Amino acid sequence: MMSFVPSAVGVFLMVGGVHMLRWAGPAVAFLIFMFPLPSFLDSGLLAPMQKIATKSSTYVLQTMGIPSYAEGNVIFIGEMQLGVVEACSGLRMLTIFMALSFAIVLVTDRPLWERIVIVLSSVPIALISNIVRIVVTALLYIAVGAEWVDRVFHDLDGWLMMPFALGLLYVEFQVLSHLIIDEEQTGPLQVT
Repeated sequence: MMSFVPSAVGVFLMVGGVHMLRWAGPAVAFLIFMFPLPSFLDSGLLAPMQKIATKSSTYVLQTMGIPSYAEGNVIFIGEMQLGVVEACSGLRMLTIFMALSFAIVLVTDRPLWERIVIVLSSVPIALISNIVRIVVTALLYIAVGAEWVDRVFHDLDGWLMMPFALGLLYVEFQVLSHLIIDEEQTGPLQVT
């Protein structure tokens, strides 16, 4: 597994030299996302992300006026307990969304600084999407009860995380495209 990407780099260097590697380099770098996270990184990120998701979701619920508190990775809302288990930590969403952000950066024609911002922003966007999912699940638990949420809405919330994250990425694209005005496109001001 560790030698696959360097071997692909070697093949491109051998066949076409540095010119071909420069051409195929981003696609070869994208191959890194097909491997699972190393176990030390997986275990090192899982607990902190689970804690961030629990505390942030509790804060959002409290801000909305819903009396709730967190103990460990469990959110207490009145008599109800909502556990933020390892699968709800957002780590899978983060790795998938980072790969998607990297792929989008590869196919768009943006300045380098915008590409870096887009890839780096995949982390907070994935965290925000996960927090929104937990909050919506908690609100649905309150509104329709645990039985309906477990049957219908819990998986649906998970499926809707990626379109929501892509929507946030689209908003970021729009903000970045209006942030700096290119002088070549506007030209000099005409005063009459």
